[in-house]
Amino acid sequence: MTIAVGGVWLGERLLRRMRGSAVEATAAIDYRFCAAGALLPDVLDKPTHLVGIAPDGHTLGHTLIASFALLGAGAVLARIGQPYLAWLGLGSLIHLTLDPVITYPPTLLWPLYGANFDEVPIDIPGKYMRILDAVLLVASLITLWRSQNWRHRFLSFARTGSFPFADPEP
Repeated sequence: MTIAVGGVWLGERLLRRMRGSAVEATAAIDYRFCAAGALLPDVLDKPTHLVGIAPDGHTLGHTLIASFALLGAGAVLARIGQPYLAWLGLGSLIHLTLDPVITYPPTLLWPLYGANFDEVPIDIPGKYMRILDAVLLVASLITLWRSQNWRHRFLSFARTGSFPFADPEP
């Protein structure tokens, strides 16, 4: 979630800088939906593994077609002022770039390699992935703790989905 939200935030800032002004379309990003989108592939796929339907937790939610479907539908809805599905799709797409499925085309590019979902071979042992996740979480918490008025900023993010980087009111 941290990388998805941070990546979207950085992308928005770079886009603004390239255009030289505030970009109306990106000004209203709700980062809560990006964070939820980063969790979406696992929320969809892990239960299928737990109940014995899928060989592992990498099925339809971990495919590019699912992320692109969310992005496409989100783009259509964004035209009428409802971009939330697009932010979910963007978070989901970022999840795929960080997941072991990125190295396994039969799942990532499903259904081009067939309709079945085989177990995704993971090159990185699970304990190292958990260590990386823990390091990222601790780094995020330290960053939050060290920021000025962190409690106000966190509560503002939880209420609005935006980052109040300007000096907040106490």
